Amino acid sequence: MNKRRITKYVVGMLLVCIGVLLVYLLCFNANPILLATQNISELRQNYFVDSDDLNNVCVSTGTREDPYLLDGIHNEMIDFGIIVLKTSLLGISEPYCTLTINDVDYTGVMERNPYDNTYVMDVGQFIPSDAVLSVKIQVQDTEYSFTPTIISEDWEIDATKATEIGFANLEQVIKNLVSGTQFLGECYVKIVSDPSNQLEMFYWYVSVLDRQGNTHAVVIDSSSGTILSCN
Repeated sequence: MNKRRITKYVVGMLLVCIGVLLVYLLCFNANPILLATQNISELRQNYFVDSDDLNNVCVSTGTREDPYLLDGIHNEMIDFGIIVLKTSLLGISEPYCTLTINDVDYTGVMERNPYDNTYVMDVGQFIPSDAVLSVKIQVQDTEYSFTPTIISEDWEIDATKATEIGFANLEQVIKNLVSGTQFLGECYVKIVSDPSNQLEMFYWYVSVLDRQGNTHAVVIDSSSGTILSCN
């Protein structure tokens, strides 16, 4: 084999190797954090609250998968706008709710959440941060009125930043769920409050759920971005 043929052979093999490497990088070396971001099954963004002596009303909005299944598999996303009623009233059943968003009414019966004894209704709409809200809830013969105002805009940490912080702390978990270009799990970015409702503090809850039902989560202070717990 003369030098010219050797040179062509070497160049040809080099091009083949470069091609194989590019295919690997593009198809089999996916960015784990990007894959996790593409598999967020719930992303809450804006949070509105109001209360009286007996009731607390919060309205949260964002996007979530449909159907909403905690199975580690990401589905197509839709908008949501959820009203939650926490009440100390006793013996109530199926309170009727009217949520007004910028003069447009959304009505329905609130369903009881058996896990925390709240009542919820989803209007299936994304609610902008500058929306003007009013809520009327009919309980038996009494109507309760609320004007929820946005509080999430006052937080130093928004949904995007909370996702970045949460994924950075769950990076190894996320990497372990990557198979080729697939992410074998789904992620959630939620807003949670103090369970006692005494401190009136709110936190970001960023979690990763795999297909075996295992959950890893980070709780983040919405004011400072401090990690309060990680498991």
